[in-house]
Amino acid sequence: MIQILPVITNKGGVGKTTTCVNLAAAFALAGRRTLIVDLDGQASASLTLGLKRSDLAVSSAQLIYGDVTVEEAARKTKVPLLDLVPGSMDLASADLRLGRMADRVTRLRTALAPARKMYDLILLDCPPSASLLTINAVMAGDALIIPVVPSYLSIEGLISFGEMLRHIHSGVGRMAPVLGIAITRADMDKREVRMAAEVIGQRYGARVFNTIIHPDPKLETAPLQGKTVFEVDASTPGALEYAALADEVLERIS
Repeated sequence: MIQILPVITNKGGVGKTTTCVNLAAAFALAGRRTLIVDLDGQASASLTLGLKRSDLAVSSAQLIYGDVTVEEAARKTKVPLLDLVPGSMDLASADLRLGRMADRVTRLRTALAPARKMYDLILLDCPPSASLLTINAVMAGDALIIPVVPSYLSIEGLISFGEMLRHIHSGVGRMAPVLGIAITRADMDKREVRMAAEVIGQRYGARVFNTIIHPDPKLETAPLQGKTVFEVDASTPGALEYAALADEVLERIS
């Protein structure tokens, strides 16, 4: 069963956290018990969901290190059926600490095993870097969601990310398959954006989700209010598009 979905890329600025948070909210609003695990030291998903930095004391770092269980680390959000394991700056030293552990690449998979009985879907907001945290996410995940902005540099980043995944596979012998590539922040009024989106579609074919996330000011302002876009305005284009993307994800994993 596909339950754990890392939202992952090696490039920043592509709407990774926005995608993770609003997809998770869409799943929860559809009646799915959903958990976000924030694996980013900047705790962007946690702050987006309204937590203060003072609320991050028990985080995904302690979960990975085995200091707490997922039940102890998870906390409710303002969205019904949506829980969160926060990120924190404790993750900044994760590679050093994990590097000394024999099971360094499977810590997260082991920690999340009990969560499979507690939640229908678990989304991982991953750091935009090649690290042991990233490898842990790939090892824990059942299938990957890769957000990408349609631009030349993002296409190059997508190609290098594919190479990184192949290196992980050759090194540890396991890799979650790609569930889909989500095109985000796509201003399709611009010719160069349309051309880049076409290149992504031609290169990756059916792996690309049909739903395209267009720029929406409310997607940008929602995190400033500590809310998902659905809480700000469920009828705004960004909310409708993330709801449609969530439907595509659910169709692919069913």
